[in-house]
Amino acid sequence: MARTAAERGAGVITYAEATDIEPTRVHIRDRLTGDEHTLRARQIVNAAGVWSDTLSDEVELAPSKGSHILVPAARLGDPQAAITAPVPGHFGRYVFAVPWHNGLVMIGLTDDPHHGPIPDRALPDEGEEAFLLDTINAVLEDKLTTDDIVGGYAGFRPLIKSSDSTDSADLSRRHALLRDSRTGALTIVGGKLTAYRRMAEDAVDDVVKVGGLRAGGCRTTELGLVGKGTPAPGLPDRLVAVYGTDAATVVAYGDADPSFNEPVREGIPLTGAEVRFAVDHELAVTIEDVIDRRTRWGLVDADRADLYDAVARLAPELTTESRG
Repeated sequence: MARTAAERGAGVITYAEATDIEPTRVHIRDRLTGDEHTLRARQIVNAAGVWSDTLSDEVELAPSKGSHILVPAARLGDPQAAITAPVPGHFGRYVFAVPWHNGLVMIGLTDDPHHGPIPDRALPDEGEEAFLLDTINAVLEDKLTTDDIVGGYAGFRPLIKSSDSTDSADLSRRHALLRDSRTGALTIVGGKLTAYRRMAEDAVDDVVKVGGLRAGGCRTTELGLVGKGTPAPGLPDRLVAVYGTDAATVVAYGDADPSFNEPVREGIPLTGAEVRFAVDHELAVTIEDVIDRRTRWGLVDADRADLYDAVARLAPELTTESRG
């Protein structure tokens, strides 16, 4: 999405933490260098998700944590389609086991209220792992155990706080647009990732109207993301599935230097070409960007250390957040 926006003129800045909002101004801090800057704009949109309430005292959130675990696909008979298991006592709620890449299955997800600070890298806790295993095991003959878990990840939903319910599963997933009375900034909260285009359209329509900006009609329904289209023939299926038409750009790295076609580590098909693509085309500036946020291969615990070393060799200009 960010690359698609950049292709159409948007300026994209990563690791820029918004520390304060004033009318027509946003103060930001570079999280890698500590440098501080001020940006000016006629309209400001606070789309900081579960951190939105740190930039507006008028936003009240009830964050919900959603966790997934990863297990070897062989433990479920190498499924080719998703497996669903109903959550006892919750009508219409399910846990899904979905085939992932590299012989893994993703099982999720939880939906529990989260209290306290939001971590930068969230992982399932023991209770969430037990819930997911217990629920999916109800429909499996060969039961899974915690020993089968090879990795996992979690995220947080910026749900709007309600006085009517303390159960995050009952809180509305509808999004809301809120204008801050002090700064005039528009905050968008709630919603679901699957509805991101409608949420963005509503937010942009609002700032265009309130700010008196000149703009044509919204084109999101016809706008494809980068990588959309018919790939060139002969490209590897795995790369096409991940990068779409950009697979040709990834392959070009290997054409220029065949060593980039080699997997970064035995047992993981991630190549040096993909690492370079993340750095050169996807704004990766840390090793964590590459392994966790661009390629997602770092989600398997046993692979992280080797991936750190391999990515550092292939892209020595990258920094690191931690070695966790």
